Amino acid sequence: MSDQFLHKTPPSNMTRRRLFRNKPAMLGFYVIVFAQLVAALGYLIMPDDTPNAEEGGSVFMKKMDIFSSDITLLKEGKNEDVKKVNIFRKMYQGQESNFQKIYPVKEFEIINDSLYFSLLRKDLTPHEDTQKSPKKPSVVTKENSLQGNFQNGSMFDTHTKDRRKKYLLLDFVKPLYVNAGEESAAYTFKEALKTHQYFKEDTILYSGVERVQKNINPYTFKDTSFYSHINDKYYYRADTIVYMDFGKQVQFITVADLEKEFHTENVEVKTFYLGTDQRGRDVLSRIILGTRISLSIGFVSVLISLIVGVSLGAIAGYYQGFIDTVVMWLMTVIWSIPSIMLVIAISLVLGSKGIWVVFVAIGLTIWVDIARLVRGEVMSIKQKLYVESAKAFGISNFIIIYRHILPNLLGSIIVVVFANFASAILMEAGLSFLGIGVQLPVPSWGNMLKEGWSETNNSFLVLMPSLCIICLVLSFNLFGNGLRDAYDPKNTSN
Repeated sequence: MSDQFLHKTPPSNMTRRRLFRNKPAMLGFYVIVFAQLVAALGYLIMPDDTPNAEEGGSVFMKKMDIFSSDITLLKEGKNEDVKKVNIFRKMYQGQESNFQKIYPVKEFEIINDSLYFSLLRKDLTPHEDTQKSPKKPSVVTKENSLQGNFQNGSMFDTHTKDRRKKYLLLDFVKPLYVNAGEESAAYTFKEALKTHQYFKEDTILYSGVERVQKNINPYTFKDTSFYSHINDKYYYRADTIVYMDFGKQVQFITVADLEKEFHTENVEVKTFYLGTDQRGRDVLSRIILGTRISLSIGFVSVLISLIVGVSLGAIAGYYQGFIDTVVMWLMTVIWSIPSIMLVIAISLVLGSKGIWVVFVAIGLTIWVDIARLVRGEVMSIKQKLYVESAKAFGISNFIIIYRHILPNLLGSIIVVVFANFASAILMEAGLSFLGIGVQLPVPSWGNMLKEGWSETNNSFLVLMPSLCIICLVLSFNLFGNGLRDAYDPKNTSN
């Protein structure tokens, strides 16, 4: 009866059954799977999908509160072409932002061809922000707005004009041609217009500009009402704006289409569910990306520790003698040094900082537990009859170790691996907090703790990464303990 029961219920099924009945272990397993899913999707699920979640890095967005809902953002476009990447590249590297600056605003308005907005400032009281001077604001016209005369052509009163921003709408939305020299930019624009098929017969207004060179006829610019408000990179032709883009190509857009594109592409109402940090970056996005950093460091470090620990432990346990003495001495030395101090020492020896140094330093620290376990198990298993039989058949020692002994240690090794995974996450957080781990701008939970620690009036910046570290480390420990109990031969419960 007993033989029949064992035949129908293999030990592996009994192990899985014991594991599934361990509710804390399964809870830890589900948290680990969820973290792995978040880390794999990465930028696809981040509110800020730019590399390292740096799009919101603006002093204007400094330290927004948690659940800062319905924040109106104005995004100033870059004067360059931003290449779109495919979904797989975006998943792992992110998508470069189309915008160079982001402004959280209280209000904004378009008058003629200019954009006016008032920044959202947390250091202003409602009374200060709404107080108006009795002086009547002057009227903004197209002429003075294009001249950039903010004081004479402002829709805001003099009391608050220092908190108002003004931009030309075209320059805010479109990527215009950028050149260090104004004369060179103007000349490039004029030459492009003269050779364009739509302007061959046109005479262009360019007030007070004349180009005369030897053996070259001068360019004459006649005053006409058909052209107005010309600049080095753009001018108005009736209700159409003619401008030169970043690629030195002449482009056309109507004023109505420009305003429509501004409201569609450059205005966003956004909710910061976990607020922003001291540099205006979205905390939720950086927490998500920090999950990937922590799991990747844990995985690579554990892989390094597996290679070193299993190899040295198996060799020491199988051959014993002098080799065993040397390996045991090395393990004793490493075991006697505090782990965090050893990681710091290895980082200093490697002479650099960064994520790859953290991989190697942590991996070369946590291999001792695996080596001690493998050494003891190999010394026990090598006395078995099937190992003696393999030696009698002339099978090499390498094949005996890696094909006949180590497979029997798989369960015990898995238990230690999950415990080391938790240790690697804690070590990474400690190193990054001390400034010798993952370096900014790459976000990790450790350097987020370091940045939040300096903000004494915003404890939430410390609380969130701390909770993430606690939850993930606890999950690995719970699941590791569940595996230990499931593989324990003394546990006979089904």
